[in-house]
Amino acid sequence: LKLRRFRLEGLALDTTARTVSAQLLRAEGLAATVQRKSDGSLDIVSLLSDKNKPANPAAKAAGDAAKWSVSASRVELADSSLAFSDAASGIAVALEGITGQVSDLSLDKARPLPFELAATARGGGKLSLRGRATPGGGVTARIEATALPVTLLQPLIAERYRMRIATGEATLAGDLQLAGKEAKFAYKGSAAIANVSVNEAADPSAKSGEGSRLLGWKSLAAGKLELSLAPDRLSIEELRLTAPRGRLHIAPDRSLNLRRVLRAGDEPPAPPPQAAAAAPADTNKAADFPVVIRRLRVADGQLDFSDESVTQGFDIAIQELAGTFTGLSSDRATRSQ
Repeated sequence: LKLRRFRLEGLALDTTARTVSAQLLRAEGLAATVQRKSDGSLDIVSLLSDKNKPANPAAKAAGDAAKWSVSASRVELADSSLAFSDAASGIAVALEGITGQVSDLSLDKARPLPFELAATARGGGKLSLRGRATPGGGVTARIEATALPVTLLQPLIAERYRMRIATGEATLAGDLQLAGKEAKFAYKGSAAIANVSVNEAADPSAKSGEGSRLLGWKSLAAGKLELSLAPDRLSIEELRLTAPRGRLHIAPDRSLNLRRVLRAGDEPPAPPPQAAAAAPADTNKAADFPVVIRRLRVADGQLDFSDESVTQGFDIAIQELAGTFTGLSSDRATRSQ
């Protein structure tokens, strides 16, 4: 942690009533680096944890008998930054120009704290949050994000597929809830991923540093989306896919480009014959993560098909692909149209 400047205004101390209050606490130029370890713990939490300190029952009893009331009318954060990395996934996010404020800060864990937060993502995009946080409970906030780079997710893609996200921007606006009564995480609102271009991973033996174009689209947008974790569920009223582009290529050795992007070992092994016979598949069982898309609209699509396994080769561009699909679901028992 680094801090360029700290300002305190309106400090009031009453030793008899054991109260400390301030009108303003302001931190400028705070720079924090946080890493999520492979075991899921945060390094900054381990650093600040007092679990390794020796217990002192007498000191604890004295502290409980002489508790102080600490409060601040407003806490501000300005011109700050945060660098976050996840050792397990390889994802790294850097936020700059972070500004924010918390009102009516106190040690009362049951008291909701109104807050505002805004930041710019390194590489483009803006993020803002406004809501209430309860230290002893959860967070309810309005979240808005514009043009966040989808390339941040490349480490997750590279784990299983030989492909690279060349471009893409994510935008969302909705209501966010953390540690709520109904779910650990819940989001209701709109979401869109635009100007996406995905390429095959470059061949190390090739002179060019870029692989062939695989797929992309102009816009993938949902006006009404509901996502929750614990319980897991994704529900989309209507998903609109505009100007999708895809490339289907058969190489001279008859290998398919879509097959080539899969990394070895990605396909789950077939179950033993005995297990398959003893426990037939339950087509009515819902997927581990239920997904429901009531309507999918596709417009202005294009598919480039080429086949080099035949004499003299063959290629064709299929244009103006469009259609509407209804009742899409991860439940195999559900029929789509």
